[in-house]
Amino acid sequence: AAALDHFGSAVAISGSYAAVGAVGELDIGLLKGAAYLFENDGGGWDNTSEAYADVVAMLVLAVLVATRILDPARALSGFSNPATVVVACMFVLSAGLQSSGVVEFLGDRLLRHGPAGPVALLALTALVIGPASAFINNTAAVAVFLPVILRACEARQISPSRLMMPLSFFAMLGGTCTLIGTSTNLVADGLLREHGYPGLGFFELGLLGVPLAVMGFAYLVLV
Repeated sequence: AAALDHFGSAVAISGSYAAVGAVGELDIGLLKGAAYLFENDGGGWDNTSEAYADVVAMLVLAVLVATRILDPARALSGFSNPATVVVACMFVLSAGLQSSGVVEFLGDRLLRHGPAGPVALLALTALVIGPASAFINNTAAVAVFLPVILRACEARQISPSRLMMPLSFFAMLGGTCTLIGTSTNLVADGLLREHGYPGLGFFELGLLGVPLAVMGFAYLVLV
């Protein structure tokens, strides 16, 4: 179920692939409506259910086809893009790792026997979630490590607010180090290949991402 839920995000990406070329012709009312629905993602149609991003993307795509702004072939072209398939597989892999409990087990073992001070615990969190988010989706990494960090803070009587925001930044910085760290990296790789440019290597982004991640980790821990 978790894998299927994550797969919906890939559907949203495929919808954006097709719609991005039609933005110049898009009616301003439709654009505002789509922006409103994306902005209120999670608020639900009746404030009780969730308005998922993939549902919004598919609705916008359907309206574009119905108003003949996009022809059906172009509207469905995003589903055949290799980046869409790779992103979907990445979400399935991340959901599998999350459901198996492997990442949570390793993180829990490290943090349970880790340092007691808030700064040292913050540094250990960076060392754990940074590399992890380079190989699984950073959103899934935060979801996995969030309860681990909360338990570690409770055991050490540290305010969770000291680690919650840095936790998110650690995951984002770690995701910039590899091609599969974030879905954005994969989308950029797909667009490069689509326009005739060579694609990105698996660790190519790490040439810039690793130094930036190290500097970001140091800043968040020390400042």
